[in-house]
Amino acid sequence: MEIKHEHRVFYVGENANEALAKMTYSVAGESSIIADHTELSDELRGQGVGQKLLEHLVEFAHENNDTIIPLFPFVKAEMYKGPEKYKDVRR
Repeated sequence: MEIKHEHRVFYVGENANEALAKMTYSVAGESSIIADHTELSDELRGQGVGQKLLEHLVEFAHENNDTIIPLFPFVKAEMYKGPEKYKDVRR
């Protein structure tokens, strides 16, 4: 499954507007991003796609020396379930 990234959206599908799954973020200052929304189609639920989107967001944060503010409940829950895995980027 290919995860694409454009215009502050990580997504699965042909484009961000018609994505089967997506995670959006906003920029918060010079070194933080806010994970503000996650959306999955029914056909992708239960396949770990949300976690894969989060992994791409975390990789993006690492590459840009950003921290992530986990505003969206799914992202917040995932980031606090695995504190060691995310502690260097979680804010």
